[in-house]
Amino acid sequence: MRQSKIGSRHARGLPTLALVLLVAGCGAGREAVRSSAPQATPASPASAAVTVPDVCTLVTPADIERISAYRGAVRRETSSDTSCWMTVQDNRLGLAISIGTYVPTPFLGGRDVELERGIRGRVSDAGWLNQIILPDQTSITLMIDGTALSPGPGKGDYFLELGDGREVALGEQYDAYARTILSRLS
Repeated sequence: MRQSKIGSRHARGLPTLALVLLVAGCGAGREAVRSSAPQATPASPASAAVTVPDVCTLVTPADIERISAYRGAVRRETSSDTSCWMTVQDNRLGLAISIGTYVPTPFLGGRDVELERGIRGRVSDAGWLNQIILPDQTSITLMIDGTALSPGPGKGDYFLELGDGREVALGEQYDAYARTILSRLS
């Protein structure tokens, strides 16, 4: 029996989807890095709509300098109006922000936290506030990477060497960028 073009196209994407889910699930069981994110509370219904500005205005190069002490953040081409990627000093630090529809994935672990104005956050098993969920189920997802990252002594412990040489827990960086994004939502 002949498979339709649509079916075969979806079937080709299944190995990639499986790999993404497998990698994302690798964080399960890790000890949490201490986070300043609030403890989990039940999400409350939204009382007002939140306006999301252009994705690349949620965090600016000036914010990256203020938070990480790295100067000269450069916006990289992503060919998308729903994502923004900035790097500093030959990928010493990278910050990716994407906007999409929130899809609950309880099997990946983590927990929801109440932030403000009906906005929730998603904290990873490692304790990183890496997703902001708006009342209309729009999600803003953060990813920090780069050569300035290093593993800590325990499972799930990661550190970032700042531009001024100090080393901080990666969770602190996620919290700072998430709080910056929250301040830009109206």
